[in-house]
Amino acid sequence: MVENVVTRAENKATVALNLKRAFLNFIYTPFFAATISLVAFFFWFINGGIFAIAGFAVVAIVILFLSEDITPLIPLAFNALFTVRDLSSLNLISGFIIFIPVAAALIIHFVIYRVKKICFGKLLIPFGLVFVSFLLGGIFNPESFKNYVLGTKQIICIGFIMPFAYFVLSQGIIPPKNVDLRNYLCYALVFTSFNIELQMLRFMIAPVNIGWGNPIFAGYVMLLAIPASLYLITKSKNPVPNMCISLVLYVCLLLTVSDCSKILAFFCAPFFTYVTYKNCNHKYKRLFSFIVKVTVFTALIVAIILVISDPQKWSDYILVHISDNGRGEIYDNSVYPIISHPLFGAGLYYPIFYDVCGQNFHSFVLHSLATTGIFGLICHSFLLGERLKILASKKDLFGFYMFFAVLTYDAFSLVDCGEFVSAILLVNVITLMSEKLPEESDGFLPLERACLRYNPL
Repeated sequence: MVENVVTRAENKATVALNLKRAFLNFIYTPFFAATISLVAFFFWFINGGIFAIAGFAVVAIVILFLSEDITPLIPLAFNALFTVRDLSSLNLISGFIIFIPVAAALIIHFVIYRVKKICFGKLLIPFGLVFVSFLLGGIFNPESFKNYVLGTKQIICIGFIMPFAYFVLSQGIIPPKNVDLRNYLCYALVFTSFNIELQMLRFMIAPVNIGWGNPIFAGYVMLLAIPASLYLITKSKNPVPNMCISLVLYVCLLLTVSDCSKILAFFCAPFFTYVTYKNCNHKYKRLFSFIVKVTVFTALIVAIILVISDPQKWSDYILVHISDNGRGEIYDNSVYPIISHPLFGAGLYYPIFYDVCGQNFHSFVLHSLATTGIFGLICHSFLLGERLKILASKKDLFGFYMFFAVLTYDAFSLVDCGEFVSAILLVNVITLMSEKLPEESDGFLPLERACLRYNPL
């Protein structure tokens, strides 16, 4: 009798151990990132984003209890940014209901898996200065101080949560030896972009409220995902799946409504293509070259046919899209707050209260000057410079692709507000990975590998 009880207990323990091992193996595969992205899109599609975020929180809590490494939280965090279609469902109360259990799990995680050395990271001081500039923005302006609370959402989300996430990941990214973090991050970026592009496809079929932001913001994610997909080609023994992914991403770029991201991506395409060709598996160089040539030839033929079919229509299209798209008027609106409050700005509330188009001044420089003043622009420029400095310091392929990915992101921000939108989390994580990782060595994490043979026990 006693032996049977012991046997049953051992069997249950064995099953629990096998389940834990299977779960920890799965979360380190590209299929985990793909699954999270599909779930995020599904719940966005049915307008149930709050349930997706709640589900992601549960998965995050499980990971925090079972694994010392919190890298698998990255796909969850990325997709959580782009899953809420009805922002009214994610208010302060529901946000805290979801956040509190995750925060408690984080505390317990760091108690169980003690941090040997606290890592502040190179960006924490720049982040702190930006946060201070957010707090000071408009605080000395009696008019804006009455409406100061309108800007607290950005102060919390961009000024506090982003550096908080950076600090937490700095402590908890401790991957198993046979997990390539660079490839893992790139797959997270790629599949997050698929979530967004599926949303853009739905938007093109029948315009709907995206919810989490302006459809233009999809361009930011694509500028990061395309270099990531090209990097994966260079690291795959069999790069054919990743070649297909890169081709699909370039096609998907056409679904975005951001002309600037298209121009930047296609301007960089020849450069990226050459570097990828030189560094991909030599057995597949001819195939890669063939795909590129066929793609370029097909694109030229389609473009010629479209122009010939209705030249006036496409002439008008080009004229419309090379205009300032109303930015001139928006830029003019930024002059008053810049002149009136040059040192600390008129406050983050200003473009919201005065209903500026998109609630921002469509330029990182002008928006910083108008809302946080010269002090804020200096702080933000310091943050941008440190980010690029970290990425440029890595003399490897990952550093190369990510440097130009972030550089194009920042270039886009000059005519938009990339530093003040949720997609900036992706840039911060990319920078953190580059900061923490040594120079890369040869190694592959092909998409078709279902398991990394990681034994966590």
